Parts: sequence; structure tokens; C-alpha cells
Amino acid sequence: MSNLSLSKIQYLCNQTQILNNVTFDINKSELVCLVGPSGSGKTTLLRLIAGFEKLNSGEIKLNNNIISNNKIHIPTQKRNIGMVFQQPSLFSHLNVRQNIAFGLHKYQKEEREEIINDLLNLIDLKKYENSYPHNLSGGQQQRVAIARSLAPKPEIILLDEPFANLDNKLRRQIALEIVEILKISNIGILMVTHDPEEALIFADKMVLLNSNGEICQSGSPSQIHNHPIDINSAGFFGMINIFPAIIKGNYIESKIGKLLKKDYLPNGKNNAKISIVTRIEGLRITENSGVKAIVTKIIHSGAGSIITANLDDMEINFHHIYGSTPNIGDEVNISFEAPHIFVFED
Repeated sequence: MSNLSLSKIQYLCNQTQILNNVTFDINKSELVCLVGPSGSGKTTLLRLIAGFEKLNSGEIKLNNNIISNNKIHIPTQKRNIGMVFQQPSLFSHLNVRQNIAFGLHKYQKEEREEIINDLLNLIDLKKYENSYPHNLSGGQQQRVAIARSLAPKPEIILLDEPFANLDNKLRRQIALEIVEILKISNIGILMVTHDPEEALIFADKMVLLNSNGEICQSGSPSQIHNHPIDINSAGFFGMINIFPAIIKGNYIESKIGKLLKKDYLPNGKNNAKISIVTRIEGLRITENSGVKAIVTKIIHSGAGSIITANLDDMEINFHHIYGSTPNIGDEVNISFEAPHIFVFED
């Protein structure tokens, strides 16, 4: 059963279309990552769901009850939706226990204390219950912010890049702990992130917006990563190369080389102009085959190097892992490397 349902969401600001026909559902215990380029409307969509902004058209339902459309606008404080931002925004004059208790006025004292104690145990900060925010690490503060959002027992929780300001060294570990806490709570979760790796790790479902505020693809992380439907989807996960190509008989021909048409575009028409898109893992240096390119830049990336090369006045990028690393100015042979290759009709 869907926890949150968005149908044909439209939003304009100063006559500029921010969101266009956005439709998707979030089920209980499901974590949906909302991703896309800056300016695609991700945070705006969270604000519409929370009630900070009003829809132009479309409908938002929470547990089958309408909370927003062109006639109904339930106030934010009556929606029972939790929201966590990049900054924990804790009350500096309140300790951990008091911060968590902030939204629990409607509960009797005994039930309120039980909720707070359960959440302190859940976020593993019982021993810090009397500490103030300035005495906590960034990760601890964010856990308190999560607990405060969970305390009123919301129907759904919205996360706006909640891990963006955490220390890189501990970010992934803290993020994993927080996501586990949220999933135990058995509510739907909608999280905005700019980090493709974060989305791949945490999401049950991804919704990818384009620069026009439209959904260009949605599905499981593996579906979107391994089977992008267009260049925008392919490019979300990092650097890509785009090669003009044409179908000739049984092959797709480009300046890098040929691909078998049956493997990539079996229904493509002869002489059709198409685009071959590769991620940086989709090209490699070969010994005696491929096309020649001149290395112009090398960036060491831990596991190998990201190499930029010039191919007939076209700049290409690829991830080099195996064998010795070439030097700037070297001539190398470049070939396609499956499976990080995608073909799209123009």
C-alpha cells in the first residue's frame, strides 16, 4: 500500500516551470531517492509535500487522504510529515532529550517518556541524553534530528541531503546507520541526494528528474544504472563520452569502432543516425586494436587513473586500471569495453 502518492504535480515560480507532470508513489518501509541535476526541482518537491508551497495543479495523497490539490491545502503542521535538512537545526538551548521531546506535546507524560527512551536507544545516544548539540559530533547531531522527526510518529519522512555536511571519512558509515534506523520505523522515506553512489547504496527506488523538472526515468537503482533510457539517465552516474554513430548493415559504426547492431539496437533502421554513450569504464587501452588517441591529462583516482585523451579533436575520458599508466603526450589505442556502453536513437 502506498504511503505517499504524487499525481501529475505541476509547479511554476515567476512563470517558470519548476516541476512538470511528476507522478510516483512511495510505499511503507520504502526508501525512494529523488535525484537529478541542480535546478531540477528536487527540494521544491519536498517543500510541496511538506506543505511549505502550494501546487499549481496535480494531487498529493498521504495514506489515501488528499493533502494538496488545486482546492485543498492541508497546513504543514497538520500533515504529520517529518522533515530533516542538511543542517540538523537542533535547538541549541535544549539537550538531546529535550530536542527529541519538542514535538510531543499531545502525548501524556508517561507515553512521552516511553517514546523518548525508545528513540534514544534506537539512535544509540542514551548516554548523551543530557548533552547539548554543541557537545555532539555532526553524525550524532543528525541522529538526534532524525529521532526528533520520528518522535511524533509521522506518516512519512522527507530528507533533504541529510548527509551532505558530514565528515567524508565517516559519512558512509553514519549514513548507513541512519538509514537502518529509518527503515526499522516502517514508514516511507523520500530522500534528495546529489550523490549517485549514495542513491545506489540506499534506495529501494530512484526517481530521476531532468533539468525541466520532469521524470526522465524511475525504477530500481540497478535498472537506472544498467539500463538508462536516455543520455541524461546515463550521465547521472558520472562522466560520459558521446560518439555520433550510424547503422550500416549489421553494425553500428563510430570513430571508436563498430558494435554489433543486434546487441544494442536490433530494430534500428539502416543509415539511422544514433549516439553511442560510454561511461568512463566503457573505454580501455588495447595493445594492437582500436583507434589512436593522444593522452592530454591524467588524474590518479586511487583505483587506477582517469585519463583524458584527444581523439581527432574530440576529448574523451576513460578509467585506466590495469597495466602501466601512460604519460601525457603518449599515443594509445582505445577500444570499447562492455558493459558500460549504451546506444540511443537521435
